[in-house]
Amino acid sequence: MVNEPYIFTPESNFDVLPAYSGFSPDVITTGGYTIENKPDWLTFDPVTGVLSGTPSANDVGVYDNIKITGTSQADGCSAEMDPFQIVVTPEINQSPTFHAGADQTVCKNPGDIYVVNWATGIDDGDFNTQGIKFITTSNSNPDLFGGLLHFGGQPWVDEHGALSFRPALNASGSAHVCLVLKDDGGTVGGGQDTSSEQCFNITVDPSCDDGAGEIFNPGQFDFGFFSGNTGNA
Repeated sequence: MVNEPYIFTPESNFDVLPAYSGFSPDVITTGGYTIENKPDWLTFDPVTGVLSGTPSANDVGVYDNIKITGTSQADGCSAEMDPFQIVVTPEINQSPTFHAGADQTVCKNPGDIYVVNWATGIDDGDFNTQGIKFITTSNSNPDLFGGLLHFGGQPWVDEHGALSFRPALNASGSAHVCLVLKDDGGTVGGGQDTSSEQCFNITVDPSCDDGAGEIFNPGQFDFGFFSGNTGNA
């Protein structure tokens, strides 16, 4: 985070990683460590391998593929740490953002509707370092929706932007649905953890009927005693 000191000491990492067993950091002498892809705001000590510095607001960003290598004076062998990443986030939580997808129109009784990538441009505002979720803030017609036995089925968007809903059996009409994207970064220091609200419409067209919303479709089961049919040919 901006204005938070950062320090990284490779010795501890060399000690715990199995790939570097047999490598002794205590025999490293001057010039024993090298680094690749060092961020400009950090300083690197080639004697101790310590990487340290304090990022400013201008250093916000993602720094990938940083590599530190140590060489043993005793036998000349080298050990390279796995590349790692440093993410510098703003000092306060930034508002998440997204782009709502298109309005949806379906026939009566369509069953479960699932629209992949309905919401796009999903961003937590802090380089995707936080957990996010969509929250429905309003629905002008909740009775338009219902799952099996009329439970559930309300419009819902997952963290990947997929929209799902299920119109109630034989229901038709329209609903104006609004939602926001919320992250888990909090609001300390004036931070923003909720996006601006965006809305869309879902219309169930009464002029057509897919029939998939029936729990048991007509003709799917014929038990004879229900239909008056004896079941004999």
